[in-house]
Amino acid sequence: MATAKSIKRSYKQQSIFRFAAVMAVLVLLNVVGSFFYTRLDLTADKRFTLSDSTVQLMRRVDDQVFVKVYLTGDLPAGFKSAGTGGFS
Repeated sequence: MATAKSIKRSYKQQSIFRFAAVMAVLVLLNVVGSFFYTRLDLTADKRFTLSDSTVQLMRRVDDQVFVKVYLTGDLPAGFKSAGTGGFS
């Protein structure tokens, strides 16, 4: 018959094993995930997703692409600059 001490030790060993197994799975997922980079656009109107034609166009461009954005109106503080025309 198992004593209370042996049951407690068995429960402790089980807990340690489960913790180690969860940590090993997390480390493995992190290592595998570092080889695959992807982003998900979960917005309803897909505002952060490039169209297929834009992706094809960017694959053909061999040089750097600069985009200048002109914003007006009541903007959040992060978009306002000190008159330099750029982002702060």
